[in-house]
Amino acid sequence: MSRSLAASSEVRYSSPLTQFRAFLSLKPKNFPNLGLADVPGSHLQADLSRRATDRLSITSFGAFDRFNLTALQQTIGFTSVGLHYSVTKRFALLGGADWSSVQNPTKRSGTIEGFVFLDPEMNGVRGPGSEALPDISVTLDDGRTARTDRKGAYAFEHVAPGPHRVVAQLPASPRAFFTTPTHSIAKVPARIDFGLVWAAARIDGRVISDAGIGIPGVVLSAASRNGPPVSTTSDAEGRFVFALTPGTFRVSLSASSLPAGYSIAGQYQWDVAVEPDQPRTVPFDVQAVRTIAGLAPGASEVQIESLEKKASVNAEGKFLLRSLPSGTFTITAHNGGRTIVSTITLPPEPANVRGVVLATMASVTATSAGTPVSTHKEASSTSTEAPLVQHHGIFLVQAGAFREKPNAAQLLGSLQRNGDRPFIVVARGLTLVCIGPYETHEEAMAAREHLLRGGFDGWVTRR
Repeated sequence: MSRSLAASSEVRYSSPLTQFRAFLSLKPKNFPNLGLADVPGSHLQADLSRRATDRLSITSFGAFDRFNLTALQQTIGFTSVGLHYSVTKRFALLGGADWSSVQNPTKRSGTIEGFVFLDPEMNGVRGPGSEALPDISVTLDDGRTARTDRKGAYAFEHVAPGPHRVVAQLPASPRAFFTTPTHSIAKVPARIDFGLVWAAARIDGRVISDAGIGIPGVVLSAASRNGPPVSTTSDAEGRFVFALTPGTFRVSLSASSLPAGYSIAGQYQWDVAVEPDQPRTVPFDVQAVRTIAGLAPGASEVQIESLEKKASVNAEGKFLLRSLPSGTFTITAHNGGRTIVSTITLPPEPANVRGVVLATMASVTATSAGTPVSTHKEASSTSTEAPLVQHHGIFLVQAGAFREKPNAAQLLGSLQRNGDRPFIVVARGLTLVCIGPYETHEEAMAAREHLLRGGFDGWVTRR
């Protein structure tokens, strides 16, 4: 047999992911094959290896021929085994096998990327106007960490196929919390965004009267430059709290929400800058409306010396002292060289004290045009009995509030002579003189106007 002759047989199996080949050859001993050197005599030798290779062409894996050779080289494993058995000095029986496998090229490495943004609306969605958060740490489960750039973006490239866990870290300062999940699991390629909002800053305060009483039910609002206002209502002690994102807010009190008989005494709005863990307090002071009205015939003025308050007496002998604090006070009038005094107690709540008379009996007779007018002392014996008017309606007009029932009775009679139908209500130690009730606020306001035209004071309140 010539050295140039050789005989061989081969079996081959191929699939989209695997190729197997087995062969048996009788060849001259020095015929190059499988990298086996010529070895004299009978001999058995094996060559076993596994490595990434580019020996396989793309067409060998037709199902994936759309991928380039570089990608295939990363996923092809090539294994071979060879046997060499010397038959004679010149010929050897050669056998061997090799096989290759390909991981699915569609599972290539990829990128996981996303954004970290400020989410004041706390809806977990990044919009075109969302504010980027730079320098936020994001960690991948392979140990890599990235920090967001000035646009709030981060990226991990060359991430291995399969699911991966991505975790965002809260900044050390200021305090914040996530509006999206703190971590997410996704397969490459993926985009994962994280939303944050700063921890709430707090503005609190109290709506308080000049008597130190908290006023409940008052509406307050806090508005930033770029967002809608947030509203709240004072509690039973007049306290209120706003939980807000850090920033500058204008905190305002709604004067129309004050109870009847109160008005704003100081500032009605404040501009406040707040940060987390640094609460700010703003006060709102309101004034209870308190008045004292009555007669001082023959006097030119009346006064409360302790308050340095004075009021002129008109031609009819009437006077009205306004804007008074709560407490007990002495009213003084001078008439014909005589000093006449009366002591009045005003409650912490709004009060309209009527029917105070500062006069001698002679002056009363001279100025009453034949109609007797009681002095304050004589008024103390006047009965306060009056029928209670029972009507449906929620609005009342309060004409006066008295610590002493005789004073209430005197105002009651004056209102009856004015054509009104007043009645008595006793509440919180006070005797209230009211008219009504009325179905609508407009009807109550019309009744109040009638009082004012008759020289009386009054304000609309709810039952």
